[in-house]
Amino acid sequence: MTVPGVTISRYCSSGLQAIAFAAQRVIAGEGAIFVAGGLESISCVQNQQNRHMSGDPWIEFNKPEVYWTMLQTAEQVAQRYGIPRERQDVYGAQSQQRAASALASGKFAEEIVPMSVL
Repeated sequence: MTVPGVTISRYCSSGLQAIAFAAQRVIAGEGAIFVAGGLESISCVQNQQNRHMSGDPWIEFNKPEVYWTMLQTAEQVAQRYGIPRERQDVYGAQSQQRAASALASGKFAEEIVPMSVL
């Protein structure tokens, strides 16, 4: 038996995009069960600024911010919207603490299931 699959490369949002993609497929009636998840790694982009991966020359010339790291994006948010980097760091840490607390209290019990593979 085989099933189709897809790889999503969104750097720091691949896992979230995979889950949203699967949810959209369920809503569209294209299936009842999908397996979605991801692994994020800032080390893939932080030091190389995405230059070690394939890039579109037109985008690199006309919209280079598409290939920015999350650190560059944070600096732009701070500048453009007047949200200091320290406040962004506090928000990020608070978000992670809330997620860890929700996981520990069982709030994701129906969303996260163990899966063994061979």
